[in-house]
Amino acid sequence: MKQSLALNAIRLTALLLLALSASATAAPFDGPRQTHSYDGEIIPLYPVPGEFSVTWAPGIEAHWPRGQPAVRGPEQLLAGPYRLSQAAQRGPARYHTQVYRLEATGEERTDPGAIARQLMLLDNVRLAAPMYRRSHDKRAPTRAVTPHLLLQLQNSKDEPAMRDLARELGLQVRGTRGLAPNQWLLEVPKSAAVDPIEAAMALHKLPATRWAQVDWLRQREAREVPLDPEFINQWHHLNEGQANGTAGHDLKSTEAWDTTQGSSEVIIAILDSGIDTDHPDLAEDLVPGYDFIDGDDDPESADSHGTKGAGAAAAPVNGIGVVGSCPECRIMPIRMLGVGDAGEADAHDFATKNGAWVINNSWGPIDGTGTPSEIPPVVAAAVDYATTQGRDGLGIAIFWAAGNGHPQDTCSDDGYVSYPSTIAIGASTNRGERAGYSEMCPELNLNAPSSGGTSAITTTTTGGDYSSSFGGTSAAAPVAAGVGGLILSALPELSWDCLRDVLQASSEPIDPGDAGYDENGHSQLYGYGRIDAAEAIAGDIGCLSLPASTVHCEDSASVALLLPGSPGLDDVTLLSVSDSEPGGELFVLTESGAGNYVGTIDLTPKVATAGDGLLSVADGEIVTVTSTDSGNSKSFNLDCLGPEILVPLVFDLTAWTATITWQTTEPSDSTVIWHPAGAQEEGTTLYDEAIDYYHEVQITQLTGCTDYEARLSSADALGNESIGEVLLEWTSPGDATLLPEDAIPGADPCDPSTWHLPSDDDDDDNAPLTGRGCEDQGCASGGAVDSASPVFLLGLWLILVRLRRNRRTA
Repeated sequence: MKQSLALNAIRLTALLLLALSASATAAPFDGPRQTHSYDGEIIPLYPVPGEFSVTWAPGIEAHWPRGQPAVRGPEQLLAGPYRLSQAAQRGPARYHTQVYRLEATGEERTDPGAIARQLMLLDNVRLAAPMYRRSHDKRAPTRAVTPHLLLQLQNSKDEPAMRDLARELGLQVRGTRGLAPNQWLLEVPKSAAVDPIEAAMALHKLPATRWAQVDWLRQREAREVPLDPEFINQWHHLNEGQANGTAGHDLKSTEAWDTTQGSSEVIIAILDSGIDTDHPDLAEDLVPGYDFIDGDDDPESADSHGTKGAGAAAAPVNGIGVVGSCPECRIMPIRMLGVGDAGEADAHDFATKNGAWVINNSWGPIDGTGTPSEIPPVVAAAVDYATTQGRDGLGIAIFWAAGNGHPQDTCSDDGYVSYPSTIAIGASTNRGERAGYSEMCPELNLNAPSSGGTSAITTTTTGGDYSSSFGGTSAAAPVAAGVGGLILSALPELSWDCLRDVLQASSEPIDPGDAGYDENGHSQLYGYGRIDAAEAIAGDIGCLSLPASTVHCEDSASVALLLPGSPGLDDVTLLSVSDSEPGGELFVLTESGAGNYVGTIDLTPKVATAGDGLLSVADGEIVTVTSTDSGNSKSFNLDCLGPEILVPLVFDLTAWTATITWQTTEPSDSTVIWHPAGAQEEGTTLYDEAIDYYHEVQITQLTGCTDYEARLSSADALGNESIGEVLLEWTSPGDATLLPEDAIPGADPCDPSTWHLPSDDDDDDNAPLTGRGCEDQGCASGGAVDSASPVFLLGLWLILVRLRRNRRTA
């Protein structure tokens, strides 16, 4: 009976919350709006005063014939009492989106939502919305709303929940997208009651969702610092003091080319403004690319920025003009600069799918604003897929220009540059100093030559010509990416993070007096120093690889050590140290290929004896592995305990079904074994193998008015089983369809005493009624649920847990 009352209270509470939610539903763009980063950080959004984006029908199109006039709205719009003037196009022509600014009128109002809703009433307007910033600072970059939504589910089994919510919100599910799994594209129709930001917020709160976002049109720019043409010699390859520079401050390219000038198998994708595909110094090195601006396979562009980057990375030695860092590498041109968030992700997916080894990005958020800009979750997913699945699992090395906004900006605030899966490149000059514009931050990996001293980088431009005016971190990044391609040509077995480690370990610390290098050799001005191609390609620097970041205490951790300059050794040894065994153990690796040594580190949770070949470990410890042959040290974590089960609940009970949920302290699978209480049989086992923090299992084939019990368990990704056994007990309600026809309303099918009103012959005419439905007849104590009772509060708390069960706070 208490179980039934509690369930009634929970249902009442749910209805109350739903009613409150429905009554609080506001008009599109009414109220505060926010978005989320890839890791769930809440990012408030603020309307830009007086600025609005208008997307004209038919909205976003997949393809756009080059040369066709873009769909443009009138120079002025009159929407109710509001008059707006056209400012600029935002995004590619196929997005049909323009920015309008509000003009002062006698009836001017400041509510941006009201103005957007008036604009939506105009003919041929597909979507109208305020422009947004992530701060009130007028320098902060702006973003325009589009009708497209992007999201990633926790796993494929979450699709029905996503579709149900989309249907409730009035959204259209367009289909899957991208290479990373479980990504979806949705669209907000003009008739929808929610705006795209509100819809993304609702989808993000769904426990099945990893992230959800609007396909924003943001401000992006090339990271070039233009200079007047003066010099044509490429000092960044071999600096002998030309152009009044200081000899020796270069990439050591010519020395590296004595080993290799690259390989035609190595493809460097240039994600940029497109290139001059007919340039005589590039045409023979091109592989098929794509144009995400127009949506076709022709990345030709009159904009010189991408062409300059392509030449700096991989212009061939052909006696025609200039030479890139990796002359024999090939170039994949991808035109995408200025596309929306989804287009940025699609460009990385295209490079990954079509065989790129290296990606260069010489673009990013607007420099000089002093405000942060996050990496869009959809782009983070594409970058992670490229670095984990690209190049047959070795990963694609993604170089990113660190930005030209110093001193206003720090590259920590650039979500692309500071993302752990990218390689951030700053700029240094031909005199061995930091270029004054080059941004500084703890996440800066390396620097490469560019403008800022007495000369810039010489590279290709459009129209078959050449320029000595390419500068900024836009030039430093492709120069570095080309060196990355050069190293991979000589050492194709390097993973992307091993390539990064080799470049960092071999780099040359410059400007040592003022750079502030720490004990690890890192400087916020220069990263680990200027890239030294000759030192990196020499093969004297090894790379230590630990495939697993977390290991069980009773497992063996696989280890690989690459020593390109030391093939043919009988064996090599590693020292592994833990808190439980601080003296450590030596482990032997054997050669599996030229200079590639592999083996295992055997672990035990027991107290080990020194020299027995077992490293003693405990849960939560960190094992540090050191190779004296390579000078590398890396660590992995120990996870030896199972997850703790939290908040186990039974709800949504019917006579035949029940829902059981619980949470765990780490991502885990879920198992339920259920049976009637007191039964001797093993019971029925239900599994949910999805690894998550939240667990939900549906039980069917129950019998009404029966006591049940269930044992819950979980196991994390390493197989650690949950701590302790959790037992849940409940009673299934009766089937109301089995009540007699003359039963009173609200009768409890499990309690015959509630089926009829008491007769005059009853022994106690004044006996209070009990059971379901007694609220209308006068209940005994406990029959009614007070709004302040523990049962009511439990119901309210349960609803909140379900709304926030994905551990998000928004």
